[in-house]
Amino acid sequence: MSQVGHQSGTRAAHVFHRAVAALAFVCAFVMCNLVVACGRGIGDACETSLRCSASATRLCDMTQTGGYCTLAGCQPGGCPDEAVCVTFWQNTPKGEVDRNRLSTNYCMRKCDERSDCRDDEGYDCMKGSDFGFDGEATVEGNANQRFCALRVPPGQTPDAVTR
Repeated sequence: MSQVGHQSGTRAAHVFHRAVAALAFVCAFVMCNLVVACGRGIGDACETSLRCSASATRLCDMTQTGGYCTLAGCQPGGCPDEAVCVTFWQNTPKGEVDRNRLSTNYCMRKCDERSDCRDDEGYDCMKGSDFGFDGEATVEGNANQRFCALRVPPGQTPDAVTR
């Protein structure tokens, strides 16, 4: 093979490898963006937990109207930036010992006003002291922080509102 033929073959192979590398980079970039775009934020509507995160680290609370992407068992400061850790308990008297034993924590979407929530689906921006019938929630770390939760119309129980 002549020197010229060898050089042109090497150059063609080099161009081909660069094109393949560029294509691989573009594919990786698109896939990374798709994975991020598929995950939903805390408080977003969902049908399954996989709709909330591809790795199933978030769950879809289907007891809430339209589903509610959340994280269970949170600690103060342990929620994503758009959320806050809220402790919920059953409607028990404030002095009752079992109140803390029956509590559970969830990450809930932070809000400043109703329009920050899924208002068209019945969600409202509220403080823990306004939740339920007797302030049955506490925002961990900042009691004045509001969060998005399902509105309960006067005269109805929370169970009548869900689904």
